[in-house]
Amino acid sequence: MKRAALAALALAVSATASAAPRKPYGGDARVYVFGRAISVAPENLAGPADATVQGLVYERLYALDARGDLVPVLASGPPTVEGIVVKIPVRARVSLHDGRPLTAAMVAEALARHAAPDARSSYVAALAVDGRGEPRMRAVGDTVEIRLTTPHRDFARLLASPHAAIDVPAVGRAGRIGSGPFEFASRTARGVYLFEPFTAYRDGRPFLDRVEVRPHASRFGAAALTKNEGTTLVFGVPDAAGRDAPTVEVKGPAKPPSETLVLAVGPNVADAATLTAVIDGALNRERLARRFLGADARPTRTLLDGVEPEPGPTTSPSASRSLSMLVSRDSRAGHRFAERVQFELLRAGITARLERVTPERLESRRRSQDFELLIDTLTTPIPESPYPADALHALWSFASAMGRPDVIRAADVERFERAQVPEEVVEALEPVFREALRIVPIARRTPSIARTDDLRGVTSRPSGAMDLADAHR
Repeated sequence: MKRAALAALALAVSATASAAPRKPYGGDARVYVFGRAISVAPENLAGPADATVQGLVYERLYALDARGDLVPVLASGPPTVEGIVVKIPVRARVSLHDGRPLTAAMVAEALARHAAPDARSSYVAALAVDGRGEPRMRAVGDTVEIRLTTPHRDFARLLASPHAAIDVPAVGRAGRIGSGPFEFASRTARGVYLFEPFTAYRDGRPFLDRVEVRPHASRFGAAALTKNEGTTLVFGVPDAAGRDAPTVEVKGPAKPPSETLVLAVGPNVADAATLTAVIDGALNRERLARRFLGADARPTRTLLDGVEPEPGPTTSPSASRSLSMLVSRDSRAGHRFAERVQFELLRAGITARLERVTPERLESRRRSQDFELLIDTLTTPIPESPYPADALHALWSFASAMGRPDVIRAADVERFERAQVPEEVVEALEPVFREALRIVPIARRTPSIARTDDLRGVTSRPSGAMDLADAHR
């Protein structure tokens, strides 16, 4: 009798499982990116759109889970920290897109490339560079050994950043390859990228047959894009268009990092420190944020959420100050915002002549410090989390975005490591970084990402990237 009952139960379970809906294979995803060219190089990653595209192809040694804890991806286990030496075991039997196995030597070489001082990813390896600027990482068997300039127990959390993606030079052709769920298929002259499933991916073939990523330059057509057949994701939807778009919320394991709109002062401007303080006191952030950036924008005077500093003076230290101010032609903030900032600076005795350039040119001149004044959006891929080290690493990422990894100092890391309350060290360092980089934060907001309701299985990573590995239509 008991055997018959167990057989009936097994039959019922089998019937339920067979009746459960299965994710369908097939279908395309079309992704639009507004306002800037798409970057497929980890060292040039600038925001959630780049992180999403690169996440199709490349993987990292570690990722962060829903609680913000470190989870191995290309690593086979947690890191071993012995003083200034960090040892990371590399996962075996990982296939690259050309069929070669991933090796520890390949991983060490990829991390060394991220250490270049002119790379936006330089903060990832800033503590692993010697006095001559040479990266100190090597492969020892199936382990990557990284030698730091000073002990940092949370160094491995940097390796979970999208900027620490492991990319490997292709053999027999130009470009780089990875080990992710999709592989690069083609790129058109207009900057359209096509990605196809990596059928040998160790976790199984992704469900989508194709992901197409297109740049989009028109602010006014962004809302219409979400209504086009085939469109699935739109990054950088202007606020007025985004509110009317037929989108659904993208759910994820963590709060995505915010983007911060800043005004920066160049290094060759006379009395730059005083001028930065004057600009800081002259801007009416509340009006700029609410009127020109949308309801989700929050006025801020800091790079990180925390205690707001006292405002600076509101007049220029010298009369008839006339400076060039770089702005992006395709900024999501819009030209009216730049013109309003220009007006508020004029009231403080500063004449700012607007110079509109492409987003790529703005990026290049920002990182080379070739400007007098500049308005731009900075996005850190480091998530807001309970871990104090993440806030410290976010400051480092701002330094690299401004082309100033030299601001990351071993002495500050030593203070952080010794502190009983490391949050206080980070809070004290925030104005130090802001002043060294000559940055005036204006407002903070959530990056604009619209998704049509026929793309399912998408989740957001803590870095703000959209994970399409399990997406289906």
